[in-house]
Amino acid sequence: MVQSKKFRGVRQRHWGSWVSEIRHPLLKRRVWLGTFETAEDAARAYDEAAVLMSGRNAKTNFPVAANASSGLSEVLSAKLRRCCKAPSFAHLSTP
Repeated sequence: MVQSKKFRGVRQRHWGSWVSEIRHPLLKRRVWLGTFETAEDAARAYDEAAVLMSGRNAKTNFPVAANASSGLSEVLSAKLRRCCKAPSFAHLSTP
C-alpha cells in the first residue's frame, strides 16, 4: 500500500485500488474521476480533467502532449458538465 510516487489528485484505498478526483476551482466541489488499477492510470485521468478544466497551462502529473488523447476526454467532459452543471463546459466536448 505504500505509494512510491505521489501523484496530484490520486490516492490509494486501503484495499489497494487507486482513485482519482479533482476540485473545481470556482465551484469548490470535488469531481470524482473514478477507480483505477494503477496510480498512473488515475493520474492520467486527473491530468485529462485538469486540462479540460484549466486548459494547456493546468498543473498535471505528466507532460501534456500536443495532440495526445487517451479516449477519456468525452467521458470526463460529460462528467464535468453533469457534476458542475456549468454551461461554460459546452466548448470542451470533443469534435
